[in-house]
Amino acid sequence: MRFITIILLLSLLLTGCSFGEDEAKRIDTISQLKPKEEGQYHMFVFFDFPDNNVVPPEPTARGNVDEYLQRQYDVHDTMMVTMNPAMKVHQFGVRNANENPEQIDFLNIEEFPTFVILDNTGIVLLSTDMDETAEFLQTLPDL
Repeated sequence: MRFITIILLLSLLLTGCSFGEDEAKRIDTISQLKPKEEGQYHMFVFFDFPDNNVVPPEPTARGNVDEYLQRQYDVHDTMMVTMNPAMKVHQFGVRNANENPEQIDFLNIEEFPTFVILDNTGIVLLSTDMDETAEFLQTLPDL
């Protein structure tokens, strides 16, 4: 009986340690992405484009693509005009899921494209909706 109790306690301890490690990695990921200074914002858009591209091919070179990929291409093609992040955020980046699997995992991103906006305290918006993201950007002061 004592042996079973010891095994149970050890397994609970190991489970707790691995949970703590995952949370530490999540915090580290967010720390790498967020700005250091108050009043600044960083924005990243995560796509799931093939071939590790962060920019889709020109429309004429895309060929037949499924609806999922076409939606991502459409968002990429219109997001700069619709949201104008250069006027609102201090750092803007486009990331591909294949090149950033840890960030995808630790940010719990399951759909693409996903928009992430951070201030110096952490994530202030995580959304798959371009319109919602554009509305949020409008609330931020111009640079």
